[in-house]
Amino acid sequence: MKSRVLVGALPACDITRSDDVIFSCSETLYSPEELLGMLLHRAKEFAQDSARQPINEAVLTVPGYFNQAERRALLKAAELGGLKVLQLMNDYTAGKFNIQYVDVTT
Repeated sequence: MKSRVLVGALPACDITRSDDVIFSCSETLYSPEELLGMLLHRAKEFAQDSARQPINEAVLTVPGYFNQAERRALLKAAELGGLKVLQLMNDYTAGKFNIQYVDVTT
């Protein structure tokens, strides 16, 4: 099964569904993990520019409904993006930590 998708400013990409999902844009094939790795690498660059210091480690949040395969794919993408993942945290837990941090600092 093949479909075409317009991804942002990129040219239309072919998506092939078999055992793995493959995105092909401009004669280059990307797995979802590679695309997410590129996104995480760019986010890392933004964070480094903002913090004015190197960032190599991160705690990533995941939706509570992610299964183990999706979590492993996220870990692989982070590795491809140049990040060492210290922990995967459920997004509800991360929200609670943020609320407690704001209460303590104000």
